[in-house]
Amino acid sequence: MDEKEARRLGVSNNQIAMELRTALEGLAATTIKKSDEDIDVIVRLQEKEQTSIDVLNELKITNSQGLQIPLNRMASFEERDGSFIIRRYKGQRAFSISGEVDRLKTTSVAVNQKLKPYLDNIVKKYDELSYQLSGENKDTEDSLESFKKALVASMFIIFIILVIQFSSLAQPVIIMTAIPFGFIGVVGSFLIFGLPISFMALMGMLGLVGVVINDSIVLVTFINRYTEENGMTLDSLVVASLSRFRPVILTTFTTVVGLLPVAHMPGGDPFLKPMATSFAYGLLFSTTITLIFVPTCYFIYMNLVLKKKAKDTVMIRE
Repeated sequence: MDEKEARRLGVSNNQIAMELRTALEGLAATTIKKSDEDIDVIVRLQEKEQTSIDVLNELKITNSQGLQIPLNRMASFEERDGSFIIRRYKGQRAFSISGEVDRLKTTSVAVNQKLKPYLDNIVKKYDELSYQLSGENKDTEDSLESFKKALVASMFIIFIILVIQFSSLAQPVIIMTAIPFGFIGVVGSFLIFGLPISFMALMGMLGLVGVVINDSIVLVTFINRYTEENGMTLDSLVVASLSRFRPVILTTFTTVVGLLPVAHMPGGDPFLKPMATSFAYGLLFSTTITLIFVPTCYFIYMNLVLKKKAKDTVMIRE
């Protein structure tokens, strides 16, 4: 559209738009009655002429002086793909592309990860372009925020229950030190297998918290009972830890073995694979560390308790 030429010829943008609308969509020229029903008579180009550039070029626009001006004197036409609806997002023209994912073969998160480098290259070439991934990808981001809140809430509630159960602030801390190692195992396994963190993976991590803490509770409870009966010594701590080693390992082993087919079996459900992977490898890594780290933390706690008792005894004697 040559706006300068149109103004020189006395034609406004509104006049051109109205003439094109009349030619393509039609205009009610009159109304006829048929069986007590009003029927509009629409005047417009025939359908085959609406897509003809030659016909559009010959279209005449009435200017402000009442003269017929050929449209091709102030505009040119070309054929190209376009959108039927002009959408805007934050003041910018936008269009959306959507598709369905075969969940038996992959997930939308994995598809988006493969698309992202390709889209980034396009954006680098054309500065005026930008993109935003939505759909399940956006749902995952929202789920991550909800997961953070749920995790903080569940950790707080678990901590309060443990404080009441053990009548101590230190021992719940020892028990909950195993949780970060579970998350490390999840992230490490997803990096190794090239899996994206999806909503189901987050659900697996949330469920993992309870199982990891359960192993630590069993271990600390048995250590408490054994040291009460045999005294707070390093030997008592070692014996108590080793006596729980086999039951904890067997429980973890059977759980992990049961989840591995879901995580790695060909033809399995990709929707459940992230949850099974996060649960299995998070539990495997955290349990291995728990059997070493929790007794070590308990040993430090035991020394602090013994030093406090010794100090209290000296003060009483004085």
